[in-house]
Amino acid sequence: MRLHLLVPSTLLLAACAAHEPAPQTSSQATPATVGEASNAQSVTASSARATITIDTFTAPDDAGAVNSYLLQDDKELIVIDGQMAVPTAQALVTKIKDSKKTPKAFFLTHAHPDHYLGFAVLQKEFPSVPLYATPGVKADYDATAPATLVAMKAMMGAPAPTELAKITALESPLELGGEKLEVSELKGGEHGVSSVVRVPSLHAMFTGDNLYFQIHNWMKECDATTWTSHLEGWKKNDADTVYYPGHGAGKGGAELIEANLAYLHGFEAEVGQAKGKDDAAVLADAKKRVMTKFPNYKGTQLLDGFLKDYVACTKKPVAPQKGDAPHGAAPAKAAPTKASPTKGSPTKAAAKKAATQK
Repeated sequence: MRLHLLVPSTLLLAACAAHEPAPQTSSQATPATVGEASNAQSVTASSARATITIDTFTAPDDAGAVNSYLLQDDKELIVIDGQMAVPTAQALVTKIKDSKKTPKAFFLTHAHPDHYLGFAVLQKEFPSVPLYATPGVKADYDATAPATLVAMKAMMGAPAPTELAKITALESPLELGGEKLEVSELKGGEHGVSSVVRVPSLHAMFTGDNLYFQIHNWMKECDATTWTSHLEGWKKNDADTVYYPGHGAGKGGAELIEANLAYLHGFEAEVGQAKGKDDAAVLADAKKRVMTKFPNYKGTQLLDGFLKDYVACTKKPVAPQKGDAPHGAAPAKAAPTKASPTKGSPTKAAAKKAATQK
């Protein structure tokens, strides 16, 4: 069944960006439509007790290509990251039911609405299944999700869930097929606090939005230095790891890390060279430069969701015109403006249009 999402491309006006594509591999999957799994990304590995299978559910490109991962043994499954809109979450529920496996746990890698709003739909369908997050991610979720839900309901209308999922702090290891999954919490980078999940027997890591696959990276946190440090550490210590990103119908090894590092460095360099007679012109030039640098990356509309905040954060001054006083020195980092969209949020016009689309 081909299900069309009720929210257009501006749904995630704050999650991705244009960047040189990661090297193609034979395992690269075609982007999945809602309700269609990226089956080409399924991976299995045998342990002494069970076989663990990884299956990928990817939202449509116009919904940010958000990934949900189903880790399965012969009887149970764990879902890593939910979706955002009700239609994609319902399609994920269908996929879970089609697996004929019993959901054992849900897990959230970070508190961005495009990854957690849909868990309300899953919890309604599977009320006894706990949704876990690391303590830091849970604290972030508890502090920000209520206000975010109100804003998302106002902007999205019908495609937005009406309530939030309940999260439980993860206090003991997740287990599947007799194997303990390794969960680590990270500070800084793409988001203030996030987590990654490793399946040792598969040499697999589920990175949340610490990695993207051929989609613009979300740069609003203005913390490329920490983000780069995380990725460089993985590149150095995880040569045989297969990485499963938060967005984009694909996966990869060291080449996926290199592609994301290239984006982080390239984005900073291009925005740093942006020029214009006023702030609007600087932003337009920055967007043009990034899109030119990374012409094959999807989610270009998402640049509009964070570029203003990124430029404000880095305090890139507008080039003074004749008769203007030069801009004074500014702090290296400033708080982002509150008016810009939250990651995962559509514009009001997009939400209105979304409500009429089938």
